[in-house]
Amino acid sequence: MTKIRQKTGFGKFALVVLVILLAVSVSGCKGKAKECPVVVSQTDAIKILSFSPGYEDVPVGGSVRLSMDLQNGGNYEATDIQADLWSHPGFGIGGDTQQFKAVPTLYPPDLSICSEGDAYSVQWDMQAGCDPRESIVAASISYMYKSEGWASILLMSQQEAERLGGQTSGTGENFPSAGPVQIEIESLRNQPLIISENATSFSIRLKIKNTGDGLAGYKGSGYMNETMLTLSGPCNFTEENNKELTYSDAELQLRFGKQDLIKTLLLNYTGNINFVKDFCTISVVSNYGYRVTEQLKGKFGIYGSSEEITTCRAQLTN
Repeated sequence: MTKIRQKTGFGKFALVVLVILLAVSVSGCKGKAKECPVVVSQTDAIKILSFSPGYEDVPVGGSVRLSMDLQNGGNYEATDIQADLWSHPGFGIGGDTQQFKAVPTLYPPDLSICSEGDAYSVQWDMQAGCDPRESIVAASISYMYKSEGWASILLMSQQEAERLGGQTSGTGENFPSAGPVQIEIESLRNQPLIISENATSFSIRLKIKNTGDGLAGYKGSGYMNETMLTLSGPCNFTEENNKELTYSDAELQLRFGKQDLIKTLLLNYTGNINFVKDFCTISVVSNYGYRVTEQLKGKFGIYGSSEEITTCRAQLTN
């Protein structure tokens, strides 16, 4: 009898290839990073997500609860938060609630664990009067916040500029702050700035801009509480002749909503005049208040028949 020998080489090869492909596939699945859907806002801090009543038509003498949902979607924690129900014509604020509500500190998103910023709900209980009417209801959120930014200015000696035949190039970096108030630092001249024995000073521009949906300053006053500038590298502020400059409350003000505040500062080069290239870095930290306002959307008000109005008024006199 003739024995038939099976050719198993191809089968073993196919099995090995299949195992390798499966291993690569599993490895690829494990190695693929999960995308985080949380987005950190560069122009806002506390956002009013919703502002609504329990119902829109309130009977005379009836009660209704308002709810406002907040969330910190910015880069820093928001502190000293206060909610103010400042417009509620036709309604009184009933029960043990008040016009002003304290809100705890709200912390920003944490992208390292893909976590959204803190959220909080504020509620007011309102009592309708006895006169039917539409009511324009509005509330504001005031809070303290911080913005940080920095910029580097490229400096070049006159000797180096002459060696290059005036064909200079290069610039520093610029990282404006994030938040409802943006702070940007920029040079008034094109970089690199040429430094010589007769020209050791140069100017920078501090630009403060309201990029959020509200008003800067305590309760929208426009005043920045404190803004600190710090230098590193071979330069000093001419104004104080040191590396720190602080503007306290009321020295910097964003007067009208979106209008920019621009301040020019003079700096001195303090290094060895025989240098080639160097950088002067300016960091800025600003602490300030901010206020956002929201109004109820759609019709909202008090209704009632003549009989219901009479009954409501009689109850007030009893």
